[in-house]
Amino acid sequence: MGPVVRLTDDPAVDRFPDLWLASPPAGHRAGETGARRPAPRAASPPLPAERWPVSEEALRLLWPDADTVGRGWREGEPFAAADLFTSEGWAWFDGSGRMALAGGRFTLAPALAEELNGALMATNELTLELAIEPWSVASGSGGPIVALANAPGSRSFTLYQEGESLQLHLRTSDTAPAGAPVEVGRLAAGRPVRLAVTFTPGRLSSYLDGVPYLTEQLVPGDFFPWRAVHFAVGGEERSPERWRGWVESLRIGARAESAATLAASDRQRRAERPAPAPPLIAELRLLATSTAPALAEISPYREALLVQEFEVVRVLAGELPAGRIRVARYALLAGERLPAAGARPGERFVLRLGPFAEELRAQSLFLADTLPAAWEQPFYLDLGLDLGLDLGTPPAGAGE
Repeated sequence: MGPVVRLTDDPAVDRFPDLWLASPPAGHRAGETGARRPAPRAASPPLPAERWPVSEEALRLLWPDADTVGRGWREGEPFAAADLFTSEGWAWFDGSGRMALAGGRFTLAPALAEELNGALMATNELTLELAIEPWSVASGSGGPIVALANAPGSRSFTLYQEGESLQLHLRTSDTAPAGAPVEVGRLAAGRPVRLAVTFTPGRLSSYLDGVPYLTEQLVPGDFFPWRAVHFAVGGEERSPERWRGWVESLRIGARAESAATLAASDRQRRAERPAPAPPLIAELRLLATSTAPALAEISPYREALLVQEFEVVRVLAGELPAGRIRVARYALLAGERLPAAGARPGERFVLRLGPFAEELRAQSLFLADTLPAAWEQPFYLDLGLDLGLDLGTPPAGAGE
């Protein structure tokens, strides 16, 4: 199906042009109810059980799925869920379909979280696999990445980033309710990582990109005291702390998978996925900015971009043409006005950029562009999760 133009006489829609640059499921207008990923990737043939990060019969949470956008389990039966996760605050699905977290979080319905908790508790085994890229690994950065917990002091488990360290706070019958932290991996600046953690009573193991990191660490106890009814990505229930970064995939199973299975899974995922494009990070000086829209102007939508013109001061990573460029930046997100909306000419920023033409979701949002036409200037989207990062706090590893 080719590009679709939607025409309507509904004044709530026609307040600005409504042009889909791909088939309608590929994007959504700002402010639609719930958070939806762009169109799922083309379906691929089912993988043999040993190639799944978690064997099919043991799966209890899968995102994304090969032919849907996610799968949950209710009373032991799988079901596809187009809206498996709900976004809160500054959390959205980017143009690549990843969870982008900039101070918000994604949550699972409490009934599904309780079902997940019960399934893991019943087997006393766990495999947690996810692909992530943190915004920063500097000292003091991090937060809860994935949490099955009612509060920081009442957990089943929480995967937590503390600087370069990945720690699993796992509650067992032998630990306090907050769980006992165990380091399950290390992070490097600007480098995505695939982490797998397995637990069977008495033994905890972890793998980074298919390579063993922690081998059968002694962790006494079982899951008998687990009582969590909340599951979140990017935050933890009853805690203001938020993790910043990207989550590409997440799978949880009620069985401790073998090292051979997880290594095969990692090889398969690498073969399926093209290598990610190198980051493009630059120091820029703001020359001119479009007028930022007010929330009332775009109602009922709650997200908007605005176009700004920059001078390239220096390139910290990747390749960028010298001279002037234009960048679309979030002015409104989840109904909140962001720092970019108040930026003034002369200010300098360190931004992470991507070609605007490759960001289908961004193309479906309201775009405020009141600058004079300059078709010759390259056009980018601000991909950074800093939401107003200034020159004094560049991202860890920029330019390395």
